[in-house]
Amino acid sequence: MDEALFRALFYCMKNFFPIITIFCVAFIAFFPGLSGSFYYDDYRPLSALLTVHDFQSAALYITTEISGPLGRPLSMLSFLININDWPDNIEHFLLLNVFIHALNGMLVYLLAFKIINILNKSSNRNTSIYSAFIAIAWVLLPINISAVLIPIQRMTLLSAMFVLIAINLYLWSKKYEADTPKKALRIQFYAFVICGGLAIFSKENAILLPLFCLLLDKTIYSSKNNNYKYKHLLTLLYGSTISVIALFLIYTIISSGGDYGYREFSMLERFQSQLVILTEYLRLSFFPDLFAYNPFHDNAPIVHSIFASINWLVASVFIILLMLLGFALIHKKPIISFAILWFFTAHILESTIVGLELYFEHRNYLATLGILIACAHYINIQKKPKLKKLLCFTSVVYIALLFAVNIAITNTWGKPMQAATAWFHKQKGSLRASEHLAIMLLENNEIELADNVLKQQINNCPNCKSSQVQRLLTSCVLNDHSSLNPLLSSVLADDKSEFLPGSAASVLTQLHTIIKSNHCQLITVDQLIDVNNVFLDSKLTSGKLRLPFLFNLHNLYRDKQDLKNATEYLYEAFLIQQEFSLANLLIDNLIVLQQYEKIEHVQNSLCARSTYNPWLSTQYKTECTQIMEKVSIDDI
Repeated sequence: MDEALFRALFYCMKNFFPIITIFCVAFIAFFPGLSGSFYYDDYRPLSALLTVHDFQSAALYITTEISGPLGRPLSMLSFLININDWPDNIEHFLLLNVFIHALNGMLVYLLAFKIINILNKSSNRNTSIYSAFIAIAWVLLPINISAVLIPIQRMTLLSAMFVLIAINLYLWSKKYEADTPKKALRIQFYAFVICGGLAIFSKENAILLPLFCLLLDKTIYSSKNNNYKYKHLLTLLYGSTISVIALFLIYTIISSGGDYGYREFSMLERFQSQLVILTEYLRLSFFPDLFAYNPFHDNAPIVHSIFASINWLVASVFIILLMLLGFALIHKKPIISFAILWFFTAHILESTIVGLELYFEHRNYLATLGILIACAHYINIQKKPKLKKLLCFTSVVYIALLFAVNIAITNTWGKPMQAATAWFHKQKGSLRASEHLAIMLLENNEIELADNVLKQQINNCPNCKSSQVQRLLTSCVLNDHSSLNPLLSSVLADDKSEFLPGSAASVLTQLHTIIKSNHCQLITVDQLIDVNNVFLDSKLTSGKLRLPFLFNLHNLYRDKQDLKNATEYLYEAFLIQQEFSLANLLIDNLIVLQQYEKIEHVQNSLCARSTYNPWLSTQYKTECTQIMEKVSIDDI
């Protein structure tokens, strides 16, 4: 009995020790960051947790998110686990993120184990060790920290989890393709349809899953004789995926005409900038820079001209040569080709021409995986014992360094004020970094410090009108007449520049509040109306970005007892977003103004809304009924 128990324990230690180690390393490394903060992208989707109180509202929360074209319902479902944690328990949000990241580390271990086995033609005692090193190094890469410690990036973590499960299933199916093809097909169905579907409904870039598997087929499995009976189905899947992605990118080009309309850069400028950013991703992935990893990269430089910077020339030559090398070595050095092309495959959507913001660290969450696997493989096959020992020792030291760096960085993330200050100084000119720090200081009633931060930000970014508006608020509260007048003149200046609204609308709302409460007498309501109109007239304030400024103008004109102008702005807001609460207020105004034609239009627009979402459809019907009851025939 004792011998059997010993054997069982030995088996468990041998097979589960690497996985347990990966989990422990992940939790120890990220534990200091659990007391972090919420950031700009967290507030809209997570604050809606307060509206969830029954099955109907929960279903609406899950199915009406606008972060992506499919709504990411699985990710939204996961946030319901934290329904009682918003906004006070950031630790509970992040703890689940760390758990998913640790689970992903385990899946990376399994994936690396399979790939190294394939490359070595057989399994050996060292395979588990090298696979564990790959997984631990990946878990500790500092560039992955933002994906774990920004609550909303659970979308990235969940999507990657299902992609990794799918790839592991696909590799498992390969051993059945020759002898039991139906079993292989069944496993591949689970991989691509079930796991792939779950991944896409977590975040849409999981559509790249078939391309990752195609890359494995063309590199790691390129020397295998493939007599798979259902190979044509895989070919169809790969071809369909490539076609869908290609058509989407072509549609993006045609529909935008090369100008996004809501960004500070054109499509060409974005593509040019990405060449520099990709080299920066590679550098920061493997050569840590303590304060470079943060949520605020909206100050990433835009490459306006290929002749403007030597950095662009060096970066573009490097990236192009690297891509060519990846394709050239597919047959000669498949593992090198795999490492290079895996990185670029992961960036096909988010780092090319799709009109997203320029720079986000979480886009590298899976991208670095191939490089780590290739490095471990070459250490494993090294024939010279002394060199192999040196490389192994260097790897252990490197992982220990990653662990120390990770602890230092997550410790900073876990101290929100310290982190906000450090990031503000690191990311000079970042509108979001300055806003984040200023808001924290204002919440602590440190108005003069907030004013100094905004003053520095304006010096770093003279054209950032949102920062100027923020400083209007602090200058007004501090009764700083000498600063306020030049600021107001600068904001109102018609310089024809295009600028993003940032948090200007919410700051102007606060400014209106303190003016009404007589805590600021240096700015008039009329001046506040002019400032709102400046942002409303900006080319980059389009679509739903106009809404908060329209609401501000409605409230300002209501304060002036000008119901007609107030209603006009509210009506424009309704044309952009047909919501019941908005329609309710609008109809109240229109009844007073006796504008019955507009009342009828609001009713018809509200009741004509259609959707395939059954819960949203139910809500639409309820809202329509309430509006119809509100405005009776007698009222009209």
